[in-house]
Amino acid sequence: MCLLRSRRGFTLVELLITISIIGILASMMLFAMFQSQETAKAHRTRALIAKLNNIIMRRYDEYKTRRVPIQFDGTALPKEMARMRLECLRDLMRMEMPDRWADVRNPPVSPLDWPVADKMQPPSAFLAYQRKWQAVTGQAATGPYEYARDVSKEDFQGAECLYMIVMETLAQEGDSRDFFKAGDVGDIDNDGFPEFLDAWDRPIRFLRWAPGLTSGLQVRGVTQPSIPSTAGQTVTVTFNGERFSTTPGSYVGGALAVIDPTTKHIDGNKMGQIVGYQHNSVSAIFTCQTPNGYTPPFSAGAPQTSDLIAILNPDPFDSRGVYPNNSYPETETANFGLIPFIYSGGPDRAYGIVTEYDPNILEYAGDLPPPNEDPPSSPVSGTGVKLNPCYVRTSGKLIGEESPGTGEPDGAHLDNITNHQLSTR
Repeated sequence: MCLLRSRRGFTLVELLITISIIGILASMMLFAMFQSQETAKAHRTRALIAKLNNIIMRRYDEYKTRRVPIQFDGTALPKEMARMRLECLRDLMRMEMPDRWADVRNPPVSPLDWPVADKMQPPSAFLAYQRKWQAVTGQAATGPYEYARDVSKEDFQGAECLYMIVMETLAQEGDSRDFFKAGDVGDIDNDGFPEFLDAWDRPIRFLRWAPGLTSGLQVRGVTQPSIPSTAGQTVTVTFNGERFSTTPGSYVGGALAVIDPTTKHIDGNKMGQIVGYQHNSVSAIFTCQTPNGYTPPFSAGAPQTSDLIAILNPDPFDSRGVYPNNSYPETETANFGLIPFIYSGGPDRAYGIVTEYDPNILEYAGDLPPPNEDPPSSPVSGTGVKLNPCYVRTSGKLIGEESPGTGEPDGAHLDNITNHQLSTR
């Protein structure tokens, strides 16, 4: 008799379990692959930003020994000459390292109190940028920049200017044809002005001055006061002395600023210029003022023990301490050292950074107001606002701090990849 051996198949439950396991393993592999791709993109973007940073910082550091093309009146006092030199130096930075097209369209404005005919002569790089503008747009190379029209998309101005600065610098130094890969450059808005692109094919943006940042390149330290401060024309802020230099005057010329507890950026209404510093065996004592008491420091409230305070580096270009200057209300903001800011939106492709000056203030002589505002009937005299790197908007916001744009979520800046995150310059 022949016995038939029964063949046992898979049950429905076993099949479902097997399929589920395979699905989980596949999803884990896909997630790992995605993460690997994102990591590779971040590395590629960081490498490109490091390359751009090296070029920009070479140019920026040159201003520390740069001669300015003006002749001083022999009767001018030394500090007055230092002020005019600083204004001219900042104007050179504005023209040679533009971060918006208004910088390219506007002629020299410094020294601020000189007649128009005696202003500083425009540098060669600035004239080259103007020729580029005219060649691409067909518009006159001087005059007001027309915001939000069909010439250059306002969102990408900084990225377009960064490309122009870098390529002009490389052209001056030698052959630049093979310095970047084809995928590093594009023209996202198709306006004839290229941009450097990150690995997510978004423009890498540029801010010449970004005072709102609390990065390690701009901040010497962050800590809380050991005793409350009292508001007034002069404010003394006292800290535990363990973390501070014992050398008198070490921090003079820099600034103290309260960090906003929500945004973690500098509060523009709570800043003070450091004019005195002492250290005893226990405490580090900072004295903060503004010129002639024009605007009390920390106008929105003197530092308290619950506040987180940033100690900001002195401005390396203002060794004589000529700013803030009460002759120009726009310069009353505490002055401190800044590093150019180059940044990608990161994996979420959102930047979340304040890039614009106060919309209620005209930036330069002859500039048009921002969109939806009527232009002035006649040119407005320059205010010098753009020559103040540490300018604070009336809202208290500073350039470079968090500000979600249209459609950008809160915290959009948190995954940004920037030159301020690089371990070395």
